[in-house]
Amino acid sequence: MAGVVVGAVREYPHGLGGARLNIVCSPTEAAPGDTVNIQVSYDMDIIRPVDLHFDVLQEPQKTWLAGSTTYLGTDNNGSLSVNLTLPSVIPDASMILWKVFLTPHTQRFPNMLAETGINLPITNHLSHQCPYLPLKSSVHSNDGVDYVLIKRTEEGFVVRYALASEDEAEVHVAIMDEATNLWLWGMPIERIERGVDTMTIHDIPFFPMPVYLDVSIVPIGGSWEGRLAEDRVYFS
Repeated sequence: MAGVVVGAVREYPHGLGGARLNIVCSPTEAAPGDTVNIQVSYDMDIIRPVDLHFDVLQEPQKTWLAGSTTYLGTDNNGSLSVNLTLPSVIPDASMILWKVFLTPHTQRFPNMLAETGINLPITNHLSHQCPYLPLKSSVHSNDGVDYVLIKRTEEGFVVRYALASEDEAEVHVAIMDEATNLWLWGMPIERIERGVDTMTIHDIPFFPMPVYLDVSIVPIGGSWEGRLAEDRVYFS
């Protein structure tokens, strides 16, 4: 596989990107046991099914206290409120962190499309509660965007990809160790032309540890670091 040697370790993969996420409204302070509403908005480059994850972390230790996951469907922009009840006991906490992130549907951290967060002081009362807003979403076109979308099926992993920014490029496929980001297995490089197409990946060797499938589009002769688009699926 060009640009990657067997046993090579990649720098820890950051989020996939391709999306924006903002906290629109948050209380200014809250008490343990309060039920709070956080309003968020999101926008994605392409249409795909996604989940919104909302975690409450104790500062500064980043200890997980509570959380929720909401399926947003396939519309690629929208806004909604997340409703969450804080634990009745938050030991030694004067501050918590709201951590909000988007992932492909059924995927988990660190396979993020976007993330954001905000600190909230813990006091003895709730101030400036936000109104609760149901999900409101809409769709804009994928046209003109390089993208890779992986879907796991009974036949294997079906990959839909689009190349819009170059006349030609390469598709790189790799299985990576989730814990170490060690390259474990790959397929021969496939050269593609501008447009939309699909491929199916099957007969992947068994690995006794959690891994992820990484499919990326890179310029001719390029490597993962210079990728034009990418998608990942974590599995074991």
